[in-house]
Amino acid sequence: SALSANAPLARCTSFRIGGPADLLLTPTSVAMLAAALSTARRIGLPVTILGGGTNVLVSDRGVRGLVVRLGRAFDYRRWEPTDDGSCAVVEAGAATRLSKLVAEAVQRGYGGIEFAAGIPGSVGGGALMNTGAFGGELGDAIDCISGVTLAGEVVDLVRSRLDFSYRKLALTDVLVITSARFRLARSSTAKLRSTVQTVQAKRRTK
Repeated sequence: SALSANAPLARCTSFRIGGPADLLLTPTSVAMLAAALSTARRIGLPVTILGGGTNVLVSDRGVRGLVVRLGRAFDYRRWEPTDDGSCAVVEAGAATRLSKLVAEAVQRGYGGIEFAAGIPGSVGGGALMNTGAFGGELGDAIDCISGVTLAGEVVDLVRSRLDFSYRKLALTDVLVITSARFRLARSSTAKLRSTVQTVQAKRRTK
């Protein structure tokens, strides 16, 4: 079921601790998410957004109101190479593991996010935090972000409306990010794999 009551949150976090949510919603579509947030706003139900659950501590007392966690329906990648093959646009669902997107980009021979190899968390969380490492930032590769406001409005924010800064994406409204569209440049798979190995080695030493 997409909606469950008294749902334990320990299984939703990387630390595997935490009490229950009064209500836990795992929406199966953007439309379902929008309807749920709109209803919660109308009846005054508190809403908590839980992303991939990486580095999140949940109290044993749990969380009151509605907790929203994006699941399988938001774990996808849609690739569209440009006509000349010089780059590709990929739309990644917000629940996609960042490591999975990086691995897929490297395999296909597209660069721009390889610095993020080994960084835990999801695409949605990475976009919201403008995840970065070793001189690269996720925001540099993002063309558009789609999401739903807490009022239930579905929005698409193109690059000109995105204000990325160090480890932050400034948003006018609180947004449940549902997907991000990346523009990645064609590169050598061998070179990308070498970069990933270097990045992962540096990360292990630190």
